[in-house]
Amino acid sequence: MTTAAEHADAAPLRLAEIDLGAVAANVAVVAGLAGRRGIVAMVGANALGHGRAEVARIVVDAGAALLAVPDLAEARQLRAAGVDAPILTWMHAPGDMAEAASLGVTPALSSTAQYDEAVAAGVETAHLVPGIGGAQPGIPTAEWGELCRRAALAPSPRITGLMGTARTTLARELFSEAAVTALEAELPVELVHGIDFEPGDDFDGDTAVRIGAPLFGLSDRPGARPREAGLRPAMTLKAGVVGIKGSAAGVGVSYGYRYVTSAQTTLAMVAIGYADGIDRAAGNLAPVELGGSRFVVAGRVAMDALVLDIGDLDVQPGEYATLFGDTEAGVPHIDEWADALQTTSAEIVARIARRVPRSHR
Repeated sequence: MTTAAEHADAAPLRLAEIDLGAVAANVAVVAGLAGRRGIVAMVGANALGHGRAEVARIVVDAGAALLAVPDLAEARQLRAAGVDAPILTWMHAPGDMAEAASLGVTPALSSTAQYDEAVAAGVETAHLVPGIGGAQPGIPTAEWGELCRRAALAPSPRITGLMGTARTTLARELFSEAAVTALEAELPVELVHGIDFEPGDDFDGDTAVRIGAPLFGLSDRPGARPREAGLRPAMTLKAGVVGIKGSAAGVGVSYGYRYVTSAQTTLAMVAIGYADGIDRAAGNLAPVELGGSRFVVAGRVAMDALVLDIGDLDVQPGEYATLFGDTEAGVPHIDEWADALQTTSAEIVARIARRVPRSHR
């Protein structure tokens, strides 16, 4: 049993423990599925709240060929943290290419105008994004062949990859056709990555596997079970008990009294709430472990706290309740929260606020 006092130097009321060994193991699992394909590791949104710099170093050491973040702001933060590995970005505003060049970043270019700007800015390497339908931006099919031929003759940027988000059969076909055109133009592409990969996806024809949520044992698809592929959740989320109170039967709990005690019991207030990224809808649905037993959040989640109806369990203030983590330790799995809230495990973890300190091991 751990208590908040054991983590006094890390703002102990709330704590997200990050298992970097699990991240490295997940990279190995995906590498096994990918064969000889390169790994493009997506570490945006502060690596889904796991710590971008810490995760970036681990995945590069584990064999990732390329890091990927959405924009230059996140790339800038990685560089400031001393991460010198290759970085891909794919969301750009007009005028971004000069900074991309100065940071040594590889931008994914989704229009002819972006390509022209990259040429003028002296960007050294870039990926191209073909238009494959849907809402995603991309270079239109009518412009694709000519741009590939131009890029093959230009000294810079050197086109080292093709990027897409091909979720449908038609999009996949269009991406494959674009890749053939690029190869016929003799572009020196090394990394062809057409999907955000999750276990079970078809990536035939790609030379790289782009992964985000699976790095952390998570999924951005409802109902998915990454653990069935051997992936391990990397985050354990804990919060300290800050109050214990006896209660009679028939007492309403939290705002709106959506939960009413059914018998004489004990209520435990836990110092984590929707200001920390916990969905208010978790009330009366989501599991929490405390003192070796499992409970369900009682009533609505408040801004800074949630309540558990713990019956006659002997618990003291300062003990940690665990919302999700390593099931081998007897705590709820993140998939249980995703199922309870009818969402994805990646969304739940990405919401965890910055005021919850991260501890890496």
